[in-house]
Amino acid sequence: FLSDAERLALVGTARQVSGRLHALAATVASAVAGSQAAERLGGVPLASWLAATHRLTRREAQRLIGQGADLVRFPDVAQTALGGTVGFEQATAICAVLTRLPEDFSSAQLAEAEKTMIGHAAEFDSAGLSRLTRRLVELLDPDGCDERDATRLDRDLKLAKAARHLTFLPDGHGSVIVKGSLPTLD
Repeated sequence: FLSDAERLALVGTARQVSGRLHALAATVASAVAGSQAAERLGGVPLASWLAATHRLTRREAQRLIGQGADLVRFPDVAQTALGGTVGFEQATAICAVLTRLPEDFSSAQLAEAEKTMIGHAAEFDSAGLSRLTRRLVELLDPDGCDERDATRLDRDLKLAKAARHLTFLPDGHGSVIVKGSLPTLD
């Protein structure tokens, strides 16, 4: 006997509660993995224990533990996911972006990146948040961004040159088979 608006609100509430519970399960799983309780009690890593007792695949269990470790590493993201202001999928995407930031970023830059990404969660879904890494680096370190771009372009050029090849093979019927890989410009 719910109205259409109430039904839609119920779906939204259920999604928010589900995300909060998933964030809780991930952070608890990470803490339990760190405590080695499964090793002491069952003689197996937590991922194996979860797979055996909760019918998860090892991959699903490892992903849950890894997601929890990311949330522990980025406490502001964890707090917003546990509080329901950021969806769990968004929190996972934010953590993925933050872990891809340059290693030479200071802790202040990482904290600023975390706050910035949480702020963008109001406008972007998880896929949109995942694409923000490059822009985030430009925003937080505009001077170093040019240097990183030059390094990346140089590395890409070297990889492209290393992958070049051109082979001519006779097919045995009077023709030659040409196989190769060259950069588009060449």
